[in-house]
Amino acid sequence: MVGCLLFSYPAGFFYKRIDSVALRHFISIALGFFYQYMIYKEETLHVFILSLICYVLLKVLKRKAAKPTFILSMTYLVLMHARAMYNDYGGWRMIVTGTLMICICKITAVAWCYRDGGKTDDKLSPEQIKNKLEEVPSIIEYFSYILFYATSLVGPFCEYKDFIDMIHKRGNYALRPHTFFPSLKYLLSAFVFLGIVITLAPHYAPAYLITDEFGASNLGYKFYFVFMSMLFHRCRYYTAWSIANANVTTSGLNYDHESKEDKFKKIVAVLPYDFEFKADNVRDKLEYWNTSCQQWLKYYIYLRICPANQIKAKPAKATLASNLTFMASALWHGLYPGYYLGFFMLFITQQLNKFVFRVRSKFQFIPEVARSVIGNLLSTLLIDFAAVPFSLLDFTNAMTFLSNMFYIPVVG
Repeated sequence: MVGCLLFSYPAGFFYKRIDSVALRHFISIALGFFYQYMIYKEETLHVFILSLICYVLLKVLKRKAAKPTFILSMTYLVLMHARAMYNDYGGWRMIVTGTLMICICKITAVAWCYRDGGKTDDKLSPEQIKNKLEEVPSIIEYFSYILFYATSLVGPFCEYKDFIDMIHKRGNYALRPHTFFPSLKYLLSAFVFLGIVITLAPHYAPAYLITDEFGASNLGYKFYFVFMSMLFHRCRYYTAWSIANANVTTSGLNYDHESKEDKFKKIVAVLPYDFEFKADNVRDKLEYWNTSCQQWLKYYIYLRICPANQIKAKPAKATLASNLTFMASALWHGLYPGYYLGFFMLFITQQLNKFVFRVRSKFQFIPEVARSVIGNLLSTLLIDFAAVPFSLLDFTNAMTFLSNMFYIPVVG
């Protein structure tokens, strides 16, 4: 997979200079399919089959296809997760489910945006107005979007409208910005993270968290080890996602003409610096993690259940939407018990974050810099506690970790 991701980097400079729309679609489909076949072989058919079935639903059900598409695609993914667990429980073998997860984000987004295209603007949010589709994309445009080489393996997710504007070099993408240095920044950061994974991560393996030796350690060392273990575990994701950031940048998709700051943060998989150093609360940290998919969860699940204008007026509905979004995210990730324990802990952590935000005036006596540093460390540690069950997968292992920590992550 790393080889395919790295090949996409120089390919993007060539791709960005192509003017022929047909050729751009051809490369998008051919290269994306080639990558998937090289890694997953015949398993790639699952991406094609699911995408084709959902495209037929769009054609047949038209504006009513959004909910059936979401239910069908999520069911398909859950069944694939179940099969993977049955064949290789607890394993990390390279399987097509990871790519299917990104595929489903795109499939469902197209269906919802086409549904929005049948409504008047006064019934839509600004984001929905921007991304709505008046007609179903052609099958070439559809598969070009689904298989787009720079996002087909590990993301990031992008809106269809942004993709098709990039293909036609119009709107936000009418200009042809220089992408070498912005993309190089992402690529070099990926190699830094890779170096950390190779040299430091093995000394802080999550498997150690369930050993008797860890359980016998003093509490201070336990907190330290959890913090470092999850930091280096995140670096594995930072490596792949930073290369993906570089690839969408070289292709031009990541360009944001309207941004007054960084013009190459429009469509990214993760923002490591922002997560580790900038965010000082749980909510912001989660937004910087798997960034584009967080947007998918927000706009195509949470706000579909509870529109923005109802969040404050109907707090019970907003809480329900939050719960269902967490559940959908857990199902999207897989069926391992550790995922659900981890997401439950994240939900509790978010509720704590909301309470702290409401009483933030009580902490004004703490200097701003110190308050930010403390908030950063505490929120990172709270997320780390939830991430451990997520990385351990198995419920028994997760409970062993909690026992070793005297259940502080749950009751603390």
